[in-house]
Amino acid sequence: MARRVDPQLHAMRRNQILDAALALIDERGFEHMTMQDVVVEAATSIGNLYHYFPNKDALLEAVVQRLMESVKCQADQVTRELEPGWVHLSCSIYVLVEAMLAHRELARLILAGGPYAALRERTLGIYRAGLRTFFNNNTQLLDTDWLAVAMLGSFALLLEAVIDGSLNGDGFRVWRFLMQWSLRAMRIVDCEPILSASEHHLNSL
Repeated sequence: MARRVDPQLHAMRRNQILDAALALIDERGFEHMTMQDVVVEAATSIGNLYHYFPNKDALLEAVVQRLMESVKCQADQVTRELEPGWVHLSCSIYVLVEAMLAHRELARLILAGGPYAALRERTLGIYRAGLRTFFNNNTQLLDTDWLAVAMLGSFALLLEAVIDGSLNGDGFRVWRFLMQWSLRAMRIVDCEPILSASEHHLNSL
């Protein structure tokens, strides 16, 4: 008879490994993290680690997926009292910006091309689809696909520049500039009421 697995224990052990991997990525970067490092940090065995994650890339995928799920949960909490619309979108983007800058090494991988291009596409593709739907529902513009790609591309470029030190700014500055640029590009010239309402809501939390 197969041994029965306790789902809560399984989830707890898996999360311990993911916590350890994220801490190591933040500390030294993914490229310099080894699976043995994760074993030590998570206080587990190499066999247990490979039971959950067959290789380092699978571990990275799981770390990114969990971070994105966390961002969604945080954004849902931050915006739960807001009606759908521009302020709702603005506050959600703020949560994403802060999460990315809190884990800069992981964000660098998500935003990178090269060997991580597939990871970038899977992650950013979710947000691109969400933006496209939002623009279709909240604007009269026809080029919503272009707008979604442009906004997400600007988001990625700004974050990369801040992460590598080319620009000096915190999450608030990145978020505000991105929203100003996007709203003006979409011909919503008077962007200040939206930004002011967003700031007021975020400060009230």
